[in-house]
Amino acid sequence: SRVHATPMRSQQRWIALAAAWAAMAAAEDGDATIYYVCAAGDPRFVGAYAHTEATTYVNANGMALFRHNSFWYLGDARDWPPATAYRCVVDCPRGQATPPVGAAFTVAEPHGIDPAPTLSVVPCGSGGSDDAGTREDDEEEDAPAEL
Repeated sequence: SRVHATPMRSQQRWIALAAAWAAMAAAEDGDATIYYVCAAGDPRFVGAYAHTEATTYVNANGMALFRHNSFWYLGDARDWPPATAYRCVVDCPRGQATPPVGAAFTVAEPHGIDPAPTLSVVPCGSGGSDDAGTREDDEEEDAPAEL
């Protein structure tokens, strides 16, 4: 008997296919780096972001990581103007050609939901040092254990 793919398995296949396609396109453009958001207040922003055009990276949910006026943003860029949910403008490098790995994004009202994400180049769940979730998660690690 034939086993049917579950919706989750189909989504995983789509993500892998989209990431592979985007990686091939990015390699032609010179940036094959995949960026990861492992946790965010809005779950649509969690996932792998692959290069799609000049300064735009997109995840399987259609959410975009993009540069505008020398700063980096996360938002829904399917319409113009984009609905910005998170921005990296405070204490973030300005004019950086690639997305700011490890920099502190902030929530952009009215579209963003706390907590704001942190970008990583390490796949989520891999346990690498850049496997950052949110700034809140990082603060919890620094907090002393309760006795």
